Amino acid sequence: MVNQLRKNTPEPQWRYLISIFKFIVFLTVSFSSNLLLAQNKDSIPFQELEHKRIDFIPFVAVYETVENYDVSKVDVEIRSKLLFVPPQKTSQGFSQNYYWLHFDIDWTKYSKSLILELDNPHIDKVVLWKKVNNTYIKIGFGGDRGIVFKERSYLNRRFIFPLENTNTNTEYFLLIDKRNSSVSFPLWLWNKKHFEATEFRNNIFYGIFFGIIFFLGIVALITGILVRKKVFLYYAGYILSMGIYLFSALGFSYQFLYPNAEIFNNYSRVVFSVMSALFLTSFLRRYLKMDRNHQSLSKCYKWINVILMVLLLFWILLPNLYAIYAIILLSVSNVLFVAIIVIAFYVAYKSLKTNRFNAVIFFIAFSAILIGVVLFLSIENGFINENIFPLNPILLGSGLEVAVFSIAMLFQLTKVIHSKDSLELQNNKLKITQKILEQHNFQLESEANEFKSQIADSEENSIIETITIVLKSKAVLQVDDITHISSDSHYLEFYLSSQDYPEIDRNSIKLILEQLPKRCFVQVHRSHIVNINYVKLIKASEIVLKNEISIPISRSFKTQVKDFLTNLN
Repeated sequence: MVNQLRKNTPEPQWRYLISIFKFIVFLTVSFSSNLLLAQNKDSIPFQELEHKRIDFIPFVAVYETVENYDVSKVDVEIRSKLLFVPPQKTSQGFSQNYYWLHFDIDWTKYSKSLILELDNPHIDKVVLWKKVNNTYIKIGFGGDRGIVFKERSYLNRRFIFPLENTNTNTEYFLLIDKRNSSVSFPLWLWNKKHFEATEFRNNIFYGIFFGIIFFLGIVALITGILVRKKVFLYYAGYILSMGIYLFSALGFSYQFLYPNAEIFNNYSRVVFSVMSALFLTSFLRRYLKMDRNHQSLSKCYKWINVILMVLLLFWILLPNLYAIYAIILLSVSNVLFVAIIVIAFYVAYKSLKTNRFNAVIFFIAFSAILIGVVLFLSIENGFINENIFPLNPILLGSGLEVAVFSIAMLFQLTKVIHSKDSLELQNNKLKITQKILEQHNFQLESEANEFKSQIADSEENSIIETITIVLKSKAVLQVDDITHISSDSHYLEFYLSSQDYPEIDRNSIKLILEQLPKRCFVQVHRSHIVNINYVKLIKASEIVLKNEISIPISRSFKTQVKDFLTNLN
């Protein structure tokens, strides 16, 4: 039995060949399945159209051509199975080719009119033909290159094609031209009545959504002007530019803002996304306090802004070159966007200890927008199908991001207001203190003026009382020239300001005091009399004259000196 099993078991070297064979069979079956799917194997579930739209891509054959063939030639090529079938059905990524969608509708199974929706507002050229008796009739067209908005066959931000009931099985050919860029063509089939009702509700939703976005942007702008904080101004710029970008990404800007500028509309999303990135870097530098805590990364942001400004000017001033180098330029801008996010996440992580609240808010807000951007780029590059999302992923992520950041900025505003109230309170206290000091200063000035007046009066009196005394030596002395008088036994020394040596006379302190003006001269010691007009400084035990001579004050005369000075004031 064992030997029999060994005979039936393949040798090890054959196992690899069997595995390769299985893999080839798998690829063949997969490729055949794609071909069968491309040839409209399934029938359209018309009964579902009464209450919802249906994803029409499974019922459409997608083909790819390098050149722009005529529809009749495409029809021949399809029937001859000569056209290439791309691996993806909805999202093709960046491409230089034309795409043709071929499908049938058996109108004998449905009696109402239908709406075919191509849910991508940014297609360079779209044309829909129907085949009737071997004749190709153009029934719808549009595009945002070389055609103004009002020239579309159906005026809508997306590409809408009303399909009339022909009561027979009808063939359709849809040309999609979006070269030099990423291309996707999510396709939906609607009941006409259901489409119109849903379109009305969606427009109300978008109106409210963008109304809130622009309202928050204007509020942030006004707040930044009032509180003089640049972080609010840059946040306002970021919200408004991002809102305009989303408005453009959904096709509303071409319909309402610049319907006649088909050249600008072709790259407006890029311009608005770069503007949004410029404001975002300036906002994050201040919100995450990068200039103070991460100066090297802040310089990186500044250089990124310089490159973004160059790209922005390139797209605005040289739109024709943009069309040639679109893929390269978009790749550069995408790399810069990724760099902005990576740097911001790193700084936020490093700021968890020092700036925890702002860092946590950043992680919550930007996780939402980051997921939306990743999903959108995956759609743009054909990695995932756009039909699985009810709304644009960036729209969903941006809405959550704005909501979270607006709450955070409201918190910042309350802190600013609280800080302002605190500063105003301190300012009021300082004003009260200033008033008290002003009143005190006014009082001091009044006292000083009064003192000066008294001094002036004293000097005037001194001048009035300026008299002369005649010594026994026949010397005549001007009283106001005497600085002080000292007693030496029975003699007096008269020190004068006009000469360096004293005049000596036989006399006594008591007798000379009777001759001197009482407003100017005071006895400070049993041996000294001082002219108050020559006093520079009065200390506890001495008087310093203006000529730096010190005269002692005895204890017995302190009270007399104090009373003299009090009466003088």
